[in-house]
This record gives sequence, structure tokens and C-alpha cells, in this order.
Amino acid sequence: MDRNGQTTYLHLVAAHANMADFALQDSKRFVGRYTGARDQPSIRREYGITEHHGHFFVFEMYEAGCHYVAHLFNLEHGVQSYLRSKGVEVGDEVAEAAWWVLQLRGIV
Repeated sequence: MDRNGQTTYLHLVAAHANMADFALQDSKRFVGRYTGARDQPSIRREYGITEHHGHFFVFEMYEAGCHYVAHLFNLEHGVQSYLRSKGVEVGDEVAEAAWWVLQLRGIV
């Protein structure tokens, strides 16, 4: 617990939510600037998606996921950056393990 009685887990959840917000903003900007065709055959070709991946590909969701993962260790607003701003120190391995736990629980 920190000096305000908040647990490390609470800070980890908040850090991931904060990071996810930045990641989704970046993803929306990327999707908004995307100049390629948006019909299924074209977008599937662009991303290398085959029938083995399913019947419908939502590239906006795919990009959101890619940006989310890319922001995990972002120096400005990644998990560690947020935690340091709150005076919470955990290793990268703990931060990434917490990310997986949150993914599996479906919190973020």
C-alpha cells in the first residue's frame, strides 16, 4: 500500500486504463488517416488476413489491439511511466504480468 492506503494492484489497473486511453486515441488517429480501400477484400489483402482467420476482419479493432500492445512500455504514458508518477515501483516483468492478468480478466 502507498501512503494514501491505495494498493499496488489499484495503481496497476489505473496505469493500464491510462495507457489504454492513449493507445486508443493513437489508434483512432491512425484509422482516421488510413487512405487504403476499406472493403473486406482490400483490407484483408493489406493485412494478410486469410479465410483461416475468420469471415470478417475489423481492421479498426485490430489496430486498437496493436496500438494497445505497443503502448505498454511507452516512455511517456506507458504503465511504468504512470506508476513512477504515483511513486510506485515495480519491475517490467511485474507490469507485464499484470497486463496479462487484466487481459485474461477482461478488465481493460
